[in-house]
Amino acid sequence: MTLDGPRSQPGRHMVVERLILQAPAPCRMVAFNRVATEEDGPTPVCLSELATGVANANPLTAGWPHIRDHYAEVFDNIPSTRLLNPDAQIWTEAGVVAGTLARVQGFQAHQRKECLNDALIYLTAVKAGLPVLTANRDEFDLIQQLVREGQFIYF
Repeated sequence: MTLDGPRSQPGRHMVVERLILQAPAPCRMVAFNRVATEEDGPTPVCLSELATGVANANPLTAGWPHIRDHYAEVFDNIPSTRLLNPDAQIWTEAGVVAGTLARVQGFQAHQRKECLNDALIYLTAVKAGLPVLTANRDEFDLIQQLVREGQFIYF
């Protein structure tokens, strides 16, 4: 599978994947400060998964209002012109990647959907010439075995 797109250039850094929300606080802050200040922003898929994580957190915990407000501010400060949107080619290729992995790995329905989202993130980053920052090494390793052009950074 090949994707046409620019290679990494100085000043272009990474796509932050959803599981950054589960990272230790210093990692989350570094990653989101980078997203908020660098040239390239996240994919809408990343934002959706992050928003799901925030909404899924227990609102009765003492720190939840701060988490909610922090991520709401980050989301609000990302100009739509900086979002990396998957195009029709990426959606199609992500479907092929997710379907292939679902078949060979025996994924359940919910795993297929998660894999599709991760494939969308990965392939969008490949096309932009960016690595993905993720705590989800297992699934991104499987995706990378099918799409060798990309990179991910595991933390």
